[in-house]
Amino acid sequence: MTKPTANATKLWDLTTRALHWALAGSVLLCFLTVWVFPPAAMIAHYWLGGVAGAALVVRLIWGFTGSQYSRFNAFPIGPRSLIAHFRSVLARDKRHWPGHPPLAAAVMLVMLLALAAMVVTGLVQLGGHEAMGPLRGLVSFSGSGSAHSLHAAISNGVVFLIGLHFLGLIVESLLFRENLAKSMISGERKIPTVVRVMGRPAIGLPLAGLVLAVGGYGLFSLSQMPARGTHPMVVNADFVRECSACHWAFHPSLMPAASWHGLMGHLDHHFGEDASLSPKLVESIEGFLVANASETWDTLPATVFRRVNADKPYELTAFPYWVRRHREISDATFKSKAVGAKTNCVACHQDATEGKFHLTAIHIPGD
Repeated sequence: MTKPTANATKLWDLTTRALHWALAGSVLLCFLTVWVFPPAAMIAHYWLGGVAGAALVVRLIWGFTGSQYSRFNAFPIGPRSLIAHFRSVLARDKRHWPGHPPLAAAVMLVMLLALAAMVVTGLVQLGGHEAMGPLRGLVSFSGSGSAHSLHAAISNGVVFLIGLHFLGLIVESLLFRENLAKSMISGERKIPTVVRVMGRPAIGLPLAGLVLAVGGYGLFSLSQMPARGTHPMVVNADFVRECSACHWAFHPSLMPAASWHGLMGHLDHHFGEDASLSPKLVESIEGFLVANASETWDTLPATVFRRVNADKPYELTAFPYWVRRHREISDATFKSKAVGAKTNCVACHQDATEGKFHLTAIHIPGD
């Protein structure tokens, strides 16, 4: 590959290049937080998704107000252009396309749309599944529907598009004997004919800044709303005093009403012990537990723990979801001094007392 010669043209403006690398960096780090880093790193994943979303908004505005070859109307994605470019690549024809060649332009537009869809589904998933973010007050767990599956599927599609992007980058770089990756750093392209690159109007960046400021304020305001699917809960003093005396007091949303009824009805055989209470205390505690049982919440933990173990309907750590999620944690960890028992949820889940169980609040002692 040769370095740009004296006839190199400043094709990509600084804003376009900065947005390109902001998107590339945030998306790459988003994937790493899922594939490589521990669950607690998901908080970084959420913020990086926000960076990608902001970059996409600016890129949309810049696609109409930026310099000539940064605008969407400069993307030659008509059928004839795409066919002509495909044929020229197969024939190793060094036909030059200022800006994005047709196939690259098509991939980039599809990728921008896919990234936008990934951000939107991520926001819906964050609001519904995790009860976090700007949509927490608008989307409940059941309302988020298939957002989780869609987000994962679109993410896989983005990986495929990134592969196509790299393939095209390598082919075009070899064909033109030019380091095209470097051109997105310097902004320069070697163009055999003189090309006059039109400048950008002054309104582009101020408009983008205004949209981000107003949009950011709106999203922040939405994020202060109470999470949909939850409800205010006054903690019962009898429940805290009596249950916490022997073990961590489970959040009532972690078992269905039938399980709480059964559990409170057999306190004389409470997991091998006699935990009998006065009828008045039983009535007080059972009423609190049933009124706030899993059926009354529309959250991820409440939903998954409605499915009980038929043989052990009162034993949370025997429920199918609990067993599946904790199967890789050793018995030694549960028996360690820092944890003590499988029932001590708060030892690893820093938000267990509120019944949230966010991925970002997981810290397993010793890890």
